[in-house]
Amino acid sequence: MTTDEFRKLSAVAALLIPHDEALLTLRSPDRHDVRLFLNADDADPNADDDISAPAEGDVERLMTDEEAHLLGFGAGVQVPIRVTNGTGGFLILLARRPRTYGEDTLQKAQVLADYISAVLRHDDAVRRMSQDLLSLLADVLDIRDVFPRVSEIVAAALPHDRLVLWLPQDQTMHVASNDDGPPIEHVKGEMPRR
Repeated sequence: MTTDEFRKLSAVAALLIPHDEALLTLRSPDRHDVRLFLNADDADPNADDDISAPAEGDVERLMTDEEAHLLGFGAGVQVPIRVTNGTGGFLILLARRPRTYGEDTLQKAQVLADYISAVLRHDDAVRRMSQDLLSLLADVLDIRDVFPRVSEIVAAALPHDRLVLWLPQDQTMHVASNDDGPPIEHVKGEMPRR
């Protein structure tokens, strides 16, 4: 997720939970990798050292008046974000007007946090898939030799029952990840025209 994508998501989320500021802070388990997403163009991109990844017991909650005031707002709601491999953080929605949020806001904010977590888990799966594929294919001369493993790696980000690769050299499909399906030896395809 990019900062621009988060800003767009914040704009849409404002229809569900009105807010003047949205912050998404993610921190890796080693606390060295911090990413801070803000929805305001003029916000300070430096992360606050006091923001930490959520613990297992952390749940969505309304911020106290003091917490919101320290951030320059009248009210806030904070929900944990859990990605993968211990990476986590918080989604914080802030409003200038005091007492903007009630208990009904918590469920809506958690749905939004769950959506963001799912997007970030998918991004992480695609990143890991790309790294694994690069490692696997770095020394391979013929992809057919490792195609079942390619299928396993890709399945983490793009679930499938069978992966088929069409090699256009002689207009014949050459490789399938497994034999679960119709035979491909005699299937012919046409090259797409540009």
